[in-house]
Amino acid sequence: MNFILRKLKQRGYNPQLVINAYLFILPCLVLVMIFVLLPVLITLGLGFFRYDAIRPPTFVKWSQYSKIIHDPIAWKSLYITAYYLIGTLPPTIILAFGLALLLTERWFKKLRSLFLPFYFFPFVIAYVAVGYIWAWILDPLAGVLNYVFLLLGLDPLYWLRDPAMAMPSIWLIANWKHLGFFLLLYIAGIASLPEEYYDAAKIDGVSTKWQEIRYITWPLLRPTTFFLTIMGSIGALSVFDIIYVTTQGGPANATQVIVLYIWKKAFYLLRFGEGSALTALLFFMSLGIIWMQWKYYASITKEI
Repeated sequence: MNFILRKLKQRGYNPQLVINAYLFILPCLVLVMIFVLLPVLITLGLGFFRYDAIRPPTFVKWSQYSKIIHDPIAWKSLYITAYYLIGTLPPTIILAFGLALLLTERWFKKLRSLFLPFYFFPFVIAYVAVGYIWAWILDPLAGVLNYVFLLLGLDPLYWLRDPAMAMPSIWLIANWKHLGFFLLLYIAGIASLPEEYYDAAKIDGVSTKWQEIRYITWPLLRPTTFFLTIMGSIGALSVFDIIYVTTQGGPANATQVIVLYIWKKAFYLLRFGEGSALTALLFFMSLGIIWMQWKYYASITKEI
């Protein structure tokens, strides 16, 4: 203890203030350790055991991970998760950025207060409620959307019951759900850009709106885009609620993402060891994806 106090004094800190600060955050640290760090450690350790919540755990070394490597459904679930990410994150970013440009135009500012709550409202609705709402809208027999199609003389579609249409339908729901959050951050980012940049660009020869967007607005909003990419990737890799409520992984496993497969392994088949091993692999894969995104962002930031 004396060694720590001595080091704090050498670095110019007041030891009493540091101790008081840690005492203030101690309750939060305890809660994080109990409800976050401890479950993570238990999950990582349980991946080396065969456990069904009935019999005592049996240490099986790496056999659970070996099963995953040779499990085609696990690989398909990872592929479907990546498919979900590709269909939700880039379109939402592009659409939110385009709408943000429209809503920040001077001639549109008076209508912004009317449109912005309309776009942001879906984000505050719980995922389960969103899933039930859209399951009713996309119902092939009693759904509102197919009723509109019939009025227009079009053939009804089996949105969530057709393996080819199920995941695009989930994309539609997820993009509708998250668009408002992405849009709000882009509007805040555009509003914070100094006008001096645009005035200087006009002197340098930037004359069209497209050139302003390409050379000024989009590059200066890279931190916002990076944040949304990270948050969107984490959300896409851990998606569960919307899939469970609408399709439960069907039809024919067309929407069975990796987290839903983990849930089935652990809580439906009572294979908690395999479920924990899959969770550990997903955790490290998510860290790898986020690390690559961070390195890419750092590299393009150095070029500016």
